[in-house]
Amino acid sequence: MNKNIRILQFLVSILYSVQSHFSGAQTIQLNGNGIPESITKSITGVDGNAALNISVPYKTSYTQNILSVESSINIKGGTSNTSIGGAGVYGENFTLNNNGSVWGGDGYNGGIAVSGNKISINNYRNVYGGNGLGGSGSSGGAGLSGDDIIVDNYRSIYGGDDVGGTGGSGVTGSNITVHNSGGILGGNGVNGGDGINGSNLFITNDNMISGGYGIKQGGDAISGNQITLNNNGIVQGGYGPDGGCSVYGEDIHINNHGNLSGLYNSQKDAYNTSIIFSGGYNSLDIYSDSVINGDIKLASIPVNGTNELIIKNINNATAINGGLMIGNGSSVYLSGKNSIFNGNISIDEDASMNLSVGNANVHANTITLKSDSWLNIDTSIKNWTQDYYTLLSSDTGISIADNSHIVQYNVLLTEGAESYVYTSLNDDDNKLISMLRWNNTKGMGYGTFNIEKDATLNIGVSLSDNLSPLLYDGWDGKSLTKSGNGTLILSATNNYTGNTEVKSGVLILAAPDALGRTEYLYLSRGAELDMNGYPQTISKLLTAAGSVLNIHGGSLILNNGGESAGTIAGDGSLNINGGMLDITGNNRNFSGVFTVNKGAHLAVSTADNLGTAFVDNYGTLTLNSTSAWQLTNNISGYGNVRKTGAGALNISDNAKWTGMTDIIQGTVILGNADSPVMLGSNQVIVEEQGKLSGFGGVAGNLSNSGIVDLTTYMPGNILTVGGNYTGRNGLILLQTETGGDNSKTDRLVIKGNASGRTRVAVTQAGGTGAETLNGIEVIHVSGNADNAEFIQTERITAGAYDYILKRGQGINSTNWYLISRKDIPVPQPEAVPESHDNNLRPEAGSYVASIAAANNLFVTNLYERQGQELYISHMTGEENEAGIWMYNKGKHNRWRDNSSQLRTRGNSYVVLIGGDIAQWSLNGTDRWHTGMMAGYGHNNNSTNALSTGYHSEGRMNGYTAGLYATWYANDETHNGSYLDSWLQYSWFDNHINGERLPAESWKSKGFTVSLEAGYSWKAGEFTDNYKGSHEWYVQPQFQVVRMNVKSDKYHESNGTSIENTGNGNILTRLGARTWLTSKNGKNTRYAVPFRPFVEAHWLHNSRVFGTSMNGVSIYQDGARDIGEINGGVVGMITPEVAFRADAGIQLGEHGYHNTSAMLSVEYRF
Repeated sequence: MNKNIRILQFLVSILYSVQSHFSGAQTIQLNGNGIPESITKSITGVDGNAALNISVPYKTSYTQNILSVESSINIKGGTSNTSIGGAGVYGENFTLNNNGSVWGGDGYNGGIAVSGNKISINNYRNVYGGNGLGGSGSSGGAGLSGDDIIVDNYRSIYGGDDVGGTGGSGVTGSNITVHNSGGILGGNGVNGGDGINGSNLFITNDNMISGGYGIKQGGDAISGNQITLNNNGIVQGGYGPDGGCSVYGEDIHINNHGNLSGLYNSQKDAYNTSIIFSGGYNSLDIYSDSVINGDIKLASIPVNGTNELIIKNINNATAINGGLMIGNGSSVYLSGKNSIFNGNISIDEDASMNLSVGNANVHANTITLKSDSWLNIDTSIKNWTQDYYTLLSSDTGISIADNSHIVQYNVLLTEGAESYVYTSLNDDDNKLISMLRWNNTKGMGYGTFNIEKDATLNIGVSLSDNLSPLLYDGWDGKSLTKSGNGTLILSATNNYTGNTEVKSGVLILAAPDALGRTEYLYLSRGAELDMNGYPQTISKLLTAAGSVLNIHGGSLILNNGGESAGTIAGDGSLNINGGMLDITGNNRNFSGVFTVNKGAHLAVSTADNLGTAFVDNYGTLTLNSTSAWQLTNNISGYGNVRKTGAGALNISDNAKWTGMTDIIQGTVILGNADSPVMLGSNQVIVEEQGKLSGFGGVAGNLSNSGIVDLTTYMPGNILTVGGNYTGRNGLILLQTETGGDNSKTDRLVIKGNASGRTRVAVTQAGGTGAETLNGIEVIHVSGNADNAEFIQTERITAGAYDYILKRGQGINSTNWYLISRKDIPVPQPEAVPESHDNNLRPEAGSYVASIAAANNLFVTNLYERQGQELYISHMTGEENEAGIWMYNKGKHNRWRDNSSQLRTRGNSYVVLIGGDIAQWSLNGTDRWHTGMMAGYGHNNNSTNALSTGYHSEGRMNGYTAGLYATWYANDETHNGSYLDSWLQYSWFDNHINGERLPAESWKSKGFTVSLEAGYSWKAGEFTDNYKGSHEWYVQPQFQVVRMNVKSDKYHESNGTSIENTGNGNILTRLGARTWLTSKNGKNTRYAVPFRPFVEAHWLHNSRVFGTSMNGVSIYQDGARDIGEINGGVVGMITPEVAFRADAGIQLGEHGYHNTSAMLSVEYRF
């Protein structure tokens, strides 16, 4: 019906209601207490007035005011031939229960049967609008009219007829809720009336709603705006040459379980239009019991207007017996199940049809997209389970004016990314299909899936190589790339043969071999592959740091290894069939199994690389640790294990492999003291930079080119080799208490044979040193050891002893022992070691040499300091002895120790300088001298130990300062008696360097005091042929020297206690000196060019110098009684400068030997 006619009809009805209200019709007052008032007599209005006016109490609602019209009661508005017919019932805020018949009065315009606002009507019989009598321009009355009305209809509601005008509406108004279980029909007329008309309508139809019959145009069943229709019955347009629609209007929402029909036109053999959407936002949900007869039209709209329709096929609704016309600017969205139109679909300019891949296949007889129309395709299907999806299909063809107006959009796709979907017509132009570009062979083939964050795409079709020569953007036709931060699921077994690259986001496998026959699998930083419990075989794995490979109960097989810098997580298995897999990522959350098959190689660097996984190794496993690593993984199989890297690898009883163990670098530590480990390897190789240590041993053979370290926190560790041992110039480290035969020690026990050369380094672990009998067993060989050689590398010292590693004798010849004696005896019952049959340390000789030198270095006598006589100064002419003197003396000595094992040699140098500070005489004949002296001395010594061949070197530097006093009975001739004494304080820095031992340093200091006496007389004289006079003198001498230079008790770095002996020694020197004085010239006394002399003495030491090393005493042998002979000359260089030069030798027992040379210079003034 024409919209303007409907509005006029509504206004006339309102005007009629107002007129009736003031006509003075019969009124009934309702009580407002919720108790119904009944009408028991029929009522008829007169002169166009309402039959019944309803009055209600103030501020009461319709639920409190109830009016019941009893059965067989008729209420009819008054008739008016010139105006509007009266209403049957008029009022507000009441409920009408109608069991009778309510009529609007006939009139120029028919009256309304029930009129008013805020009314609830329960209609159990009939409601009739009044008939219109005015002809053209008039209308029938409405059955119900008003605002805020609730209608529950169980019988019939009719609009009034108007044979010359427009039929009335069954129900009209706004904010109306209709529950229809009967019939609601528009009135008949030239133009049929609408069944229901108005705005904001909520309609539930369980029976029939129909437009009225029209001579020209049938009425619409439902029309208006903001309409919600739940249809379970029949909604049909009114009869007429131009039949009415089932629904007409804007902002309409239809849920159709029933029949929506335009009137069938027999002349056209088709239904008239069923539904017209004139604007706004509309929806049409159709169900399996839905019937729609006639076209669905969307009216054209002005610019900036809106007319949208969503058609959703909920559960396979039957075909729509009509077409779909989308007017200019309108839009239709189709979703749900496939929609079938038996008619044609046309899309006008600026109109659009919107489809979703996998959501709705639209079929029609003919589909036409006119110029500037649009087809929008939502390719956001989450589960892609077909090779392609049909979007449109037709019986006679699809016409698309502009293919560029086919627009794809995909919320799963990262913004701006290239789509993985391609939409086009098929070759027959009768289908519009969307397909994965992977399978496109017309130049658009593409293999990248760029998925938006939080989005998920499941590809459930098999992907095979695209062999087309025309591919997009350099794609190779066989490689899959996953990008974007979303998730891609591959849920089909695939056959592509290129690479798989996950650049970002997540790729989930949901089928066996979902990655096809992938060559390289790349995982970039931030990307994740979830195997999700499925098996997959690839050639090579390459993962970047920050990526995640989640095995997740699956099985990944690598035919050619790879590099894994990312994370491996989950459970399941990672199998390496060939090549090397280098793992550097953090896999602490991986609890599955690494299987390394024969010929394959797995390399890891930290504990985190393996996580908590088992390793089943039949190829090669490399453990490259650069720091400490406690290996807690269970490792089994007969494959080889390689240890590289400088770090230590600590293994426990979970190390079950039986193949070769190759320690190339770093350390392998077996177990601990409480849980020793017997490594099951059939062969353990310790390379040059490798080390084997710990507790337990190896079940098979051991080859040592590096270090086998038995040392722990205390001696007593035993490392067992179950097979053969081969030394390849390797090193064994042991700890031993350095004592007797029963000292605690680490031991290497070899069950098989031993061969090759091995170095052995022993660390002292306590012990003060002792003489051994058979020695301390450190290496035991049960088999043959003829070709074995174990060589000591470093000195082993304790106290005074050197311990030597030697092979045993006799039945012990396959064992090696540490001994502190010269040789291992052949085992004898109750064997007793011989005296001094031990290995003394050469350092003992250096200690003795140093203390002996410190006490003897600055010992001097009168004639070494003052060998001059009176002279007359050439400047003053006076007799004088005053002056300064200096002498330089060098010594070389050799001696043995008391065991005769040590041979010591030493060289000393002394410079001593002094001068008188006072001279006086008590009787005019004698003379007293006092003076000061100071000096520097140096000693170098070396000692060789005959039993071991070791040597040590000592070095000492020191200074002295002292005073002296001398008395001559006859100062003029120096004949007769003399006394001489001196006191010195000396201090020294001492150093020893033992062979292959740390250097030792200490200090010594102390006083030395001397008293010397003698008597000189002239034994004869003679004159030579040149008138020279010669006098011969003899001088007996005796000297006592108290020596007390000493050092504090000292401990070496190895703990040996060093204490020097011989402190407080008293040296006595008894002998005689004789010389010849030659005189010539006028002053013969002072013209002495030289004076030769010779002297001999016996030296006796009350104590001999020595050292005590942990209580073992070593001292100089042959130094207690010494014979000494010196000879030399005293001469004058100038009257002021005199000199003395001599040489001497000292000899004692047992090879004691000391030679010396001295040069003394005096300057007189």
